Amino acid sequence: MPRTINAERQLLTEAEFAAVAQSHHPAIRALDTAALAALEQQLTEMHDRARDLIRQRRRDLRGKAVAPGTGPAPAEPALPMKKQAFAAALKRVAREQARRVEG
Repeated sequence: MPRTINAERQLLTEAEFAAVAQSHHPAIRALDTAALAALEQQLTEMHDRARDLIRQRRRDLRGKAVAPGTGPAPAEPALPMKKQAFAAALKRVAREQARRVEG
């Protein structure tokens, strides 16, 4: 699991890293409430997409039929680590939202 910003930078695309980087301190403190909610939505979509691709790849490996309207899942070995990076970013956003509600 990527635990450093440099590991995340190497793992993620530029667009993905731009979203994840906003979840790190001090950038997350500079976001207003609306921007924080938008960031949460964006990270959730990225996390869900990674989850769905991992699920589809596992299904393909088991030999199940390809779901209608989809092709085989892309073979990206770092996808589980990307999903973990998105999950960690979502946790940081949730902690910041909770901090703002409490304080």
